Amino acid sequence: YKPFFEAMVAEIGAAIGVPRSLILMSFDKSYSASRGEVLLAWVFFLAKRTHIAVNLCQPTYERWLDEAVATGKIAAPGYFNSLIIRKAYRGSAYEQWTGPTRPAFNELQEAKANEANHKMGVKSLTEITSALTGREWKKGNDQINQENKIKSPDVEQTVELELKRQAELRGE
Repeated sequence: YKPFFEAMVAEIGAAIGVPRSLILMSFDKSYSASRGEVLLAWVFFLAKRTHIAVNLCQPTYERWLDEAVATGKIAAPGYFNSLIIRKAYRGSAYEQWTGPTRPAFNELQEAKANEANHKMGVKSLTEITSALTGREWKKGNDQINQENKIKSPDVEQTVELELKRQAELRGE
């Protein structure tokens, strides 16, 4: 029975683009082979995710937004007057529907590869951040800068300045 079952799983996997070991969650080959299988499957998963985002999620969101603006639930000046303004409000399916990120097998090795790709101009920080975390680079960078200010040796001074600034804003 086992050879028949494994042959069927291999056939099903080949038909849907997912390796047998990933379907069975049985990584009994070498590290490199297992990593290669997961990366091949990731290409399939990413294509399916993009297809669903572009053909289901984004159109559904756009219809919902159209109705919400038309009924006045959401204020969006110029929404129905200009296609460019409407597209700006709607956003891009490729950026809005990110989903989970690809699993990392060796984070240090992948970080070095990302650093090299960025230095060569192959990948932007936005692409790297989106692939690793699913977030926007600017938001993450702003958060990191904020955290670094807090971690600095002048924390007490920073806190005192912030308290003074807030007091001035309140008129004290």
